[in-house]
Amino acid sequence: MSLYLEALTSHDGEKIYEMLQEIDANDNGFKNEVKGMSYNHFLNWLQKNEGYSHGLNLNEGMVPQTTFWLFHDGIPVGYGRIRHFLNENLRKNSGHLGYAISSSHRGKGYGSTLLGLLIYQCIELGIDPIQVGVNNSNEPSNALVRRHGGVIHSRTENKNIYKIEKNRFLLLESKRGDKH
Repeated sequence: MSLYLEALTSHDGEKIYEMLQEIDANDNGFKNEVKGMSYNHFLNWLQKNEGYSHGLNLNEGMVPQTTFWLFHDGIPVGYGRIRHFLNENLRKNSGHLGYAISSSHRGKGYGSTLLGLLIYQCIELGIDPIQVGVNNSNEPSNALVRRHGGVIHSRTENKNIYKIEKNRFLLLESKRGDKH
C-alpha cells in the first residue's frame, strides 16, 4: 500500500476533480470551493491555487498556502492545505493546516495519515509550532490532532485551537513507529 502527498499543479485532472465532488463545500469547517463547480471552472481554480502557493494574486486577508493531494496507490482519497504563516485573524481563529477525506474513503485511517504527512510538510517549511483549528463538535478530528501531539492553546466559540510542537510530534511518531 503506497500513501503519498503531491502538491497541486495546474495540470491536475479528472481524478482530482471527481474526488473533490465527494467532499462537502463546508466539511466541518474545511472549505471545498470545488464542490458543484464545473470541470472548466475547476481548471481555472487549479491555476489560481497554484499561484497561491507562490503568494500570487492573494485575496485580502489571505496568506500563501499550498494544497496537497493524498494518494493511495495512485488514487486521490483526500486533500489538505498548508498556510505558510498566519496573519492575526488566522492566529486567533484557525491555523496552518486543514484537511478532508472524500466520502468513499472515510473510516479507513486516511485522515490520520494525511494529518501526519501535512505536519511533516509544515516541519519542512520551518513551521514550529504548528497551529490547527478544529470545530469543537468534530470529535474525530479533535482526537486525531491530540493523537499527533496537539495541545489546546485556546478556544473560540466554535473551534479548539491546538498547537503541535515539532519535537513532541516527532517523539510520538517515533514511539508509534508510523511510516508517513
